[in-house]
Amino acid sequence: MMRFKQYKHRKAITKTSTYRGLDDYSIFYDLNPEAAFILKSDGVFISLNKAAEKLLGRAKKDLIGLSLYQFIDSSLVNSTIDSIKTLMLGQDSHSISTIITTPQKTSIHVILYVTTYVNEQGIQKLACIAKNIEDIKQYSSKLLKIKNNLNELQEIVKGGIWHYNSHTQKLYWSKQVSKILGIKKRITPINELEQYEYLLKEQDLKHLKSSINNLYFKGRILEISCPIKRRDGSIAYIRIHGKPLKKGDQLSACLTGVIQDTTEYHSIKNKLIEKNIQAENLYNQIEEIVWSIDMTTKKIIFCSNDFEEITGWKLSDLIGPNEFWKETIHPKDKDHVTAAINRLLDGKQTSFHYQFYHASGQLRWGHFKAYPILDSHNKLIRLDGIIQDITCRKEMENKLLHIAYHDHITGLPNRLHFEETLQKKITLAQQANDTFAIFHVDLDRFRHINEMLGYEIGDDLLQYTASRLKEHSHSDYYISRISGNEFAVILSSCELAEAKHQAAKYLESLRPVFKIKDYELYITGSIGIALFPKHGKDLEHLLKNSETALYHAKNGGKNTFKVYCSTMTTESKHRYSLEKDLRNALQTNQLFIEYQPKVSPETQLLTGGEALLRWKHPKLGRVSPGEFIPLAEESDLICHIGDWVIENVCKQMQKWEYEGLPLIPISVNISALHLTKVDLITKVKQALTHYHIPPHLFEIEITETSLIQSSELIFSRLESLKQLGIRISLDDFGVGYSSLTHLLKFQLDALKIDKSLIANLPQKKEDSIIISTLIKMAKGLGISLVAEGVETTDQLKFLKQEECHFVQGYLFSQPVSPLNFSRLVKKGILPVQAH
Repeated sequence: MMRFKQYKHRKAITKTSTYRGLDDYSIFYDLNPEAAFILKSDGVFISLNKAAEKLLGRAKKDLIGLSLYQFIDSSLVNSTIDSIKTLMLGQDSHSISTIITTPQKTSIHVILYVTTYVNEQGIQKLACIAKNIEDIKQYSSKLLKIKNNLNELQEIVKGGIWHYNSHTQKLYWSKQVSKILGIKKRITPINELEQYEYLLKEQDLKHLKSSINNLYFKGRILEISCPIKRRDGSIAYIRIHGKPLKKGDQLSACLTGVIQDTTEYHSIKNKLIEKNIQAENLYNQIEEIVWSIDMTTKKIIFCSNDFEEITGWKLSDLIGPNEFWKETIHPKDKDHVTAAINRLLDGKQTSFHYQFYHASGQLRWGHFKAYPILDSHNKLIRLDGIIQDITCRKEMENKLLHIAYHDHITGLPNRLHFEETLQKKITLAQQANDTFAIFHVDLDRFRHINEMLGYEIGDDLLQYTASRLKEHSHSDYYISRISGNEFAVILSSCELAEAKHQAAKYLESLRPVFKIKDYELYITGSIGIALFPKHGKDLEHLLKNSETALYHAKNGGKNTFKVYCSTMTTESKHRYSLEKDLRNALQTNQLFIEYQPKVSPETQLLTGGEALLRWKHPKLGRVSPGEFIPLAEESDLICHIGDWVIENVCKQMQKWEYEGLPLIPISVNISALHLTKVDLITKVKQALTHYHIPPHLFEIEITETSLIQSSELIFSRLESLKQLGIRISLDDFGVGYSSLTHLLKFQLDALKIDKSLIANLPQKKEDSIIISTLIKMAKGLGISLVAEGVETTDQLKFLKQEECHFVQGYLFSQPVSPLNFSRLVKKGILPVQAH
């Protein structure tokens, strides 16, 4: 792999912007032991020294006019050219690691140190030094070979052999030992060991004698490496290895071992140390952090001095047993960084960008690149890597990215960002089976403001509008400006009721005057709403349908919102017609109310009733509530209907009282959207007061959906109703999203168990257990429990046995007219109906 590095300080080649002549650089050629040459900008040789001729294997006259790239290994030509072109854009020196192939087909690893300059004619040229690093590889190979031989000699003696008897003080050694010690003539045996003590330094001699004593008295192995000084004054390095011989189980007075000449090993080792020092000096001058870790010992081989400056930490602190490096990674990058490190430990090269915390707490960006080194058995033995601080680059990229994806007037995301965000939102919602809403918000008559007052005022108005939309958005929202006077909003996990409530808030937020310079501006807005996945399962249909809804809102008189529905297309004429007829139903007395009794399972006494809305269409006959109620909930029509129901139920209760019937609690269903209306409390209070209905006999039923949308607003409404003395009941309990937290927070008076849980009683064991548990829980919380949809005597028997408070269903009575309900009230006790 070719590596490209930039150096701030190069002594070999001086950075300059002009060049006076080739002779000024004679030292650069004549005294430089490395190959040096001058290139044209296209890589053609202009001049070179003897070392360059030797490296390239051709004479100077044959090389002038040829291209350097002819001698670069074919696999690295393109990368080498790209690197040189890149550095020509600047004037700092650079180094390029590559391979030169000689005419003799010999591959030589080199590092090219390159700098650019301009001659007197203004022509850009390249001054290069090619440093042959092949000898480092050869030294490494020799060192490895010597190490392997030394390991083998511990098992098979191939060095000089020696033998020593402490009783006789006689020492024997082979000819090879004499050669190693530089002794030309020897006596066998040697009786006076002291005469050869001159070979060792004083501290080494003491160490040797101490080790020999340890052999005799402690049975330890003798292993000493030290230098010696021969008679001729030369210095050599030896390694002495020995052990005591045994007689049976006892140690004898005899020692035996080998002496190895390690002079060459030390020579190569010292050269490698010198090369390593040179490499460390080189690496410490570059901007990147260079590091290397021995994975067999977990020890650091090398780490640039800049590591602590850039990261604020010591490498040894980060890679310790506690893996502290993970704590410095930004949380959002931790998973992908950990995965990349695991791939690296599996022997795969890795490279990634990541954010990390400097020891000072500052958040920075880094580019991490690492290479695993494997042995012949594919076992990881070393990791080499580079870390570059790219904080400045990332900051610039983020600035450019922000410009590309944001509106320069409001600072909001632009249409490109909106569409990409919407596509991601669709994908996530599909995976999580979630819903969300998108709004198209248009400022009415904005074009006239631009034309009359100028674009500067218009731009200011857009900024103020963006601020108000953000200020009046719920917690999880996304707002963008997608065209001149049009904004787009995404509301996460948003159902229809909440979307309508939020749209109303947006419209209300635009009502107050905008004071811009010397002008007081009043504007309104129109909003089109589409829900995912109800109104579109892909980006194209969601945008199209929300824009269609916006069009209908603007055509409907502006300053309003419209939810996309099938009535806005030619495919749903029936639904459109039904919605239109429903709006007329209130004025033409097509709507009416029926009442279904609530009965005590213990006594079968009628204890209350539920008011149920019905519609008799002049042409279609009775329309199912399941068809027209959702239609009404798509607009404010459900609120008008709800007001009508409240008024008529109170009126009917007063009529019953005038007829002499005892008043019993009657419950009314209120939609989630109706609960958000500011005037709901006032209208309920006015109806109760006008018809003289005691509040404790008027019960409001809400759905579980109401509790999970705008909970703080709903809580405020319910609290106000409770303060009036009105009872609150939760309808369809057990099949929605309510939790015990909701039950406690909203202080509900009654729970109505959904009929789906009653239908299979008592045969279905799971439902029986759930109902029993709910009854016990309700009693513990002091909440009344009503079982809906009771149709069989077995169901009644089970609920009676479990002491359920009230039941409601066809077993006692279907919903009936006010007249028939009054007759049931007179009866008091209701018999079981035959089926």
